Amino acid sequence: MGKNALVNKQLSRRSFLQTAAATAGVMVTAACAAPMPAADDAMDSGDDGGMETVELRLAYWGFQVEKQGVLQEAFQEAYPNIKLQEDITSWSNYWQKMLASTAAGDSPDIMHHSPYYHVRFAHNGVTIPLDPFIERDGVDLNDFYEGAITQGRWQPGQIRCGSGDLHAFPTVWHSGTMWFWNKNWFAEKGIPDPDESWTWDTIVEAGKEFTVINDDGSAESYGMDTPVDGNARMNFWIFQAGGAFYDEDYNGCLIKEDAPMEAFQWMVDLINEHEVAMPPEANLQFNPFETGRVAFAVMGDWMIPSFSEIEDFEWDVFTPPSHPVTGQNTIDAYQNGISITSSAPHPDESWEYIKWLTMGDGAVMYAETIFPFPAHIPTAEGLIYVQDRTAPPTQLWILNQLLKDATPVFNGPAEGEIAGIAREEQEAAMLQVKTVQEATDDLESRVNAVLERSREELLG
Repeated sequence: MGKNALVNKQLSRRSFLQTAAATAGVMVTAACAAPMPAADDAMDSGDDGGMETVELRLAYWGFQVEKQGVLQEAFQEAYPNIKLQEDITSWSNYWQKMLASTAAGDSPDIMHHSPYYHVRFAHNGVTIPLDPFIERDGVDLNDFYEGAITQGRWQPGQIRCGSGDLHAFPTVWHSGTMWFWNKNWFAEKGIPDPDESWTWDTIVEAGKEFTVINDDGSAESYGMDTPVDGNARMNFWIFQAGGAFYDEDYNGCLIKEDAPMEAFQWMVDLINEHEVAMPPEANLQFNPFETGRVAFAVMGDWMIPSFSEIEDFEWDVFTPPSHPVTGQNTIDAYQNGISITSSAPHPDESWEYIKWLTMGDGAVMYAETIFPFPAHIPTAEGLIYVQDRTAPPTQLWILNQLLKDATPVFNGPAEGEIAGIAREEQEAAMLQVKTVQEATDDLESRVNAVLERSREELLG
């Protein structure tokens, strides 16, 4: 199997698995219906030992379907007594299908999960706690990013995830806040490379060197792209200013408090006062960093594979600029996970698949071919966040510690709806359709209405 563009460290899946398994602290008991093969035999054993063959239904929304198929084939080679049947649905239909199939007692055994739906699915009994499997097999959760584990937990009586039983085991832990820079453009301007000394003020200072506004008001270039993260949210600005978007129990939106208001105003000022950031554009067709319209950009880490195709200039990533007073450069992070459904007829075998995918040979394959930000720290540090990278981004290793210190986002019951509200109000202020006061007033009231409705739906 060929290496993903992100993986240039020469490390075979077998040799890495042996190292990772030693640190993972995974003890598989004889009570398992489908025991985990030893690392030496995991990918080569074709002997089913006379065990009964079971079939698992694996559900996911339609991403990387061909590569997912290769992944499932590898699992079935390692576990010949377990057959996988893929249940693939589009994102827009996936979640309703999971709810309906569970209500009918016909849900798949295993489902890929998103934090957008952790609370509702746990509350509605779609997913089951994984803690008994974890305790039985001695899985060391310290081998995973703490935030990734925490975000998969839910406690009855809560409308947010973050505590209680673990319903969604993390496959991925990643961020919408990754800072990219055009190395050629910085060199041409004679501007020092961005580093950990950058603050919010440096964004303005450097941005002015790259921004060219014509007499008619049109722009040839900007210092940076629209100042929101890869999910079009402003969470990282708020965290760095020392604030939060929600209160602790998700009873209300805190956007009108001092730190969030400072962050919101700063985001708008980068566009309208300092004129160093690109305003939001409707139906944006071309990535502004990839096409050379901006010198640096804050986008999701998932853009890295796409940017690896850039040929017109050299690029890299850099440490997020910190708040000039708090000194914080906190980023957001969230997990993609995987769960066992409540009507799964084969929960033990389903758990074997989850272990293989999240901390075994499957974790390496998943990082190499599908999504290169594993939640399993030994896999992440041994394969992705290495300091001897030669292909861009050579400084990807900085993301490792940032993810360890990151603040989880998308913990509430209606994050998709709230994301749309936030985007609308942010853009209204950026485009000066509303004042900052008007936009934040409307943002607060609209988000609070969603939270109140969600609390009534979930808790009565």
